[in-house]
Amino acid sequence: MKPPIHVEDDAWVCADAFVGPAVTVGAGAIVGARAVVMRDVPAMVVVTGNPAREIRKLVD
Repeated sequence: MKPPIHVEDDAWVCADAFVGPAVTVGAGAIVGARAVVMRDVPAMVVVTGNPAREIRKLVD
């Protein structure tokens, strides 16, 4: 089984980032370079690191 990855509108996944199975990257979110994302990323936030952690909320 290969659960899908969901990347919503205007989200950005940077170079060499790993997004695990069944993860959703919310609308407008940014996954930093080389981040390891194993849980859903809320909309309009920036996550980085291993494991990925929220570092900033974005404003519309």
